[in-house]
Amino acid sequence: MSSSSLIDLSNVRVLCVDDDPLMRAVVRAALQKRGCRHIEQAQGGHESLDLCASHTFDLLICDYQMAPMDGLMFLRALCDAGYGAGWPVIMLSAEGNPATIAAAQNLGISAWVPKPISVIRLIERIGAVLGLGKGATGPIDTTGPDATAERYHTQMMAGITALEEVLATLPYRQRDLPALLRALLNTLHHIEDLARTLGYELVSTLCDRAVSLLRAAERDGAALRRLHVEIGSAIGSITTAIRQVARKRLLGDGGVAGLKLLNAIDDSVAHLRDELISAAHASH
Repeated sequence: MSSSSLIDLSNVRVLCVDDDPLMRAVVRAALQKRGCRHIEQAQGGHESLDLCASHTFDLLICDYQMAPMDGLMFLRALCDAGYGAGWPVIMLSAEGNPATIAAAQNLGISAWVPKPISVIRLIERIGAVLGLGKGATGPIDTTGPDATAERYHTQMMAGITALEEVLATLPYRQRDLPALLRALLNTLHHIEDLARTLGYELVSTLCDRAVSLLRAAERDGAALRRLHVEIGSAIGSITTAIRQVARKRLLGDGGVAGLKLLNAIDDSVAHLRDELISAAHASH
């Protein structure tokens, strides 16, 4: 039996702060499976500060990558406001930068749980932070949250396949180029949203590279028609990289390998991007 199955959260008051409703739902489901009845949720730092002004919590579970106020900014603001003294904090993030983690530790964060989260790991960290371990019976049911994360990964891989299918038709449908461009952009945005949810920062960054290139092409219809084959080839190379990273389920920014991949992508599309930007400026 997992140690997480022995953790009873029935008397624990929790505030979960995350701008992603999926993550809030995953955390809430995991807590409720262990008997937690007192769960407040907020989608950002400002809303959380208001809750902390009027409530007392036994635990804060906070996402790091939020906008406009990230997790560390929220905790600093909480401290400055005089709230939350002594409340344990668990930070959720795909961020692996040692400097960021050190900054979090300096703010007194009790634990750092990587995304995509394992609900068993999350509950075990909660138990360790709160000194709990007895009172609950039966194993934790991970089918809900874990299945949701897996479903999102499956949707992301399906989106990548859809990208590849649209790209395959690009050279043969010149009259449909604007519509195809919109389809590519919509699909890339969808993949990027899923990647952020799952903690695949490198996938998200690659999507942003592709979107920037397509936005440059969108500004000048003549250049789009003239360079559509080259554009398709460039987006195809980025899509291949996205698929490779997603298939490996590589969390965070990929470290040195991720940086090399981004540099290679940037070098390969630099001439085309410059040409599209120049054409857009000339047309205006």
